[in-house]
Amino acid sequence: MSFAAKQGKKYENVIHDILEGLGEKVLETAGSSRRPDVTIIRGDTKVSFEAKSGNATEAGQEKVPLVNGHLEFKNEIIWEGRVPAFLKGDKTKDTWLAEKMNFETKYIPIEDRSIVSKYYKDKGSAYIQVQHKGLYHTGEDVLGLGVPLFEADTKWRVRCKQHTGSSVPGSVMASLVFDRDSLKKSNKNLEWWQNNHL
Repeated sequence: MSFAAKQGKKYENVIHDILEGLGEKVLETAGSSRRPDVTIIRGDTKVSFEAKSGNATEAGQEKVPLVNGHLEFKNEIIWEGRVPAFLKGDKTKDTWLAEKMNFETKYIPIEDRSIVSKYYKDKGSAYIQVQHKGLYHTGEDVLGLGVPLFEADTKWRVRCKQHTGSSVPGSVMASLVFDRDSLKKSNKNLEWWQNNHL
């Protein structure tokens, strides 16, 4: 598990414990699974929270597909049509080191400042708690907490992704990356609520 993943898991547990301390019925945290990070149950309703620790800026990712022999993402041909050898079956370290400079990380701007909210809402999270920034909703403030919508300058980051235990990347991934400085501080923060009520 990477350092970032460990930090994320630790912060999920912090948020889990805060919500439990507020008297909420809280399910087990998600860890690195695809489920929302922290989910509370109120009667028949589940309300989920995404937890972003420390300096985390990544908000979901998807695989960049091969289309007609090149990598294409959001109608844009990546790396001028070049395809890394590891996607064609050559997974040797020497080959990767020789061609690595042709596959630098690429950024694609996104106009929509609420794209991260939409991504997590589709995943089933109603709220995003960002360490040092506060609590935000992802489209609808379902608990009526009076928190703002998560909106930040965001880009797609396209890169060759190395998976644990491998010396060569195994996939090309596009990740939503938001600029923390452009995210306006929320008026509410779960970290302050430890002694109050949600």
